[in-house]
Amino acid sequence: MLSAAGPGVGPLQGGDLSVSITSSAPGAQIKVYRNGVQVGLGSAPRVQLSQPVAVGDTVVVTQSLPPACPAHLGLQVTVACVDPPFTHDPSALDLFPVGSDEYSDGPVHGSVRYPAEDDGTGQPFNARLAGTGRVPIVVLAHGNHAPADPSYLGYDYFQDSLARMGIIAVSVDCNALNGGSSGVGNIEARADLIIDSIRHFQTLDADAGSRFFERIDFARLGLMGHSRGGDAVVTLPTVLPAIGVTILAVLALAPTNFRYWASMPTIEPDEYAFMTILPAADGDVVDNNGAQFYDRAKPSPYKSQQYVHNTNHNFFNRQWLSNDGVTAVVSRGEHERVLDVYGTAFFRSRLLGHGTHVFLDGRQRPAGVLTSLVQQSFAYAGSPPSTITRTATASAPTHSGCQLRSPEAWSPTSIHSTKYPLPSTSPSLG
Repeated sequence: MLSAAGPGVGPLQGGDLSVSITSSAPGAQIKVYRNGVQVGLGSAPRVQLSQPVAVGDTVVVTQSLPPACPAHLGLQVTVACVDPPFTHDPSALDLFPVGSDEYSDGPVHGSVRYPAEDDGTGQPFNARLAGTGRVPIVVLAHGNHAPADPSYLGYDYFQDSLARMGIIAVSVDCNALNGGSSGVGNIEARADLIIDSIRHFQTLDADAGSRFFERIDFARLGLMGHSRGGDAVVTLPTVLPAIGVTILAVLALAPTNFRYWASMPTIEPDEYAFMTILPAADGDVVDNNGAQFYDRAKPSPYKSQQYVHNTNHNFFNRQWLSNDGVTAVVSRGEHERVLDVYGTAFFRSRLLGHGTHVFLDGRQRPAGVLTSLVQQSFAYAGSPPSTITRTATASAPTHSGCQLRSPEAWSPTSIHSTKYPLPSTSPSLG
C-alpha cells in the first residue's frame, strides 16, 4: 500500500492560527496536531487552526491521499519565536520646524529646541500645535567632562528629533559641577540644577511675554541623563519637591551609580517608565551600572534596557571627542542613531501616547539602526521580564528562553510514525 510522506511546512511561531504548507502532494488532505490533539484540517497552501499554537508546543503535520494513500509519515515542528519584522524608524516623525534658543537665569543655563513656525534661532512657537493644547517637555542632563567644553550642546540631534515630533527638549548646562568633586553630593547637585531648569520653564510658561506662555504640559515630563546626568535623573524623583510636575519617563544613558560605590542602597526607579541604554564597550562607566537601576526598577507601566555592543561612553555626545571604547566601536553616527531611535520610541510612547513601545519590547525592529548589536531586556507591570539577544555572530539568539529563528533558518524535522507515533485520533493512520 502506498503512503504519503510528510508535507513541507513554513515557520511557526507562538500565537499563529494557521500553518503554511510549502510543499505537498496534489490534492492532499493536510491534518495538523498540537500536542497530540487535532487542531487543523485542510489543504495547501494554508491550513487554519481551531486554536493558536504556543511557544514550545509540538506540532505534527501529515498529508494523505485518501483512500489509497494514508499518512504514515508526518513532520514534527516545535513552535518557536522568530525575529520580529523591521518596520519604520520611530525617530523619523517630522511634523514641525525646529526653533532653538539659549536660556539663562543666574546659575541656570542651557539650550532649548521646540516646535516652531520656522527653523532657526528665536522663532515663534508653532501656532498650529499650540492650538491643540499644551505640549510635553523632556529635560536632558550631561555628565562629567572638561568644563571648557559645552557638553550641554552635545545632544542637539536628539533635541531636534523630539522637537520635530512636538516635544519641547531642554538641555541643562551642568558644567559648574564638572572637573571638581564627585560622589553622591555631586549627583544630588546635578538633580538640583535640573529642578532649577524645570522651575525656570514654569516661570516662562506663566509669563505672557514668553514664547512658552501656556505652552508646556508639566504633567507630561520626561528626563534623560548621560553618565552622571543619568545618575541624576534617577535621583531627581526621590528629591523632587512638590512643584506641580508629573514625571512619566526617565531614560538613563550609560549612568553612574555613586550611591552603590558609596555602599548606599541603589535607588529603585518607580512610578514612571524607566529605560537605560548601556554601551557594552564603555571605557568610563565600565561596570554598566545602569543595569543595577534596571534590575531594581518597578515597571510603571514598563521598564526597558538596551545593551548595545560595540558602543562606547562618549560618542553619544557630540562635544565628547575621545574614543574611550574598550573594544572596537561603531561610528559616532551609529551611536547617535541608537539614542535617537530608541530614545524617541521611549518618549513618544510615554509622552505622546504612540504605540512605539513595540520597538522596546522586541515585537518590532526599528529601521535605520544596528539592531543586530542590541540586546533588549523588558518587563511590563505584573509580567515576568524577557531578554532578546541579537548579535552579528549569533545564529540562534534567545527570547525568554525560546529560540528566535528567521524563515531562512527554519529546519523542521521529518519523523516516522514508528519513532514518534502519530496521534491515534487520526482515522487516516494505517
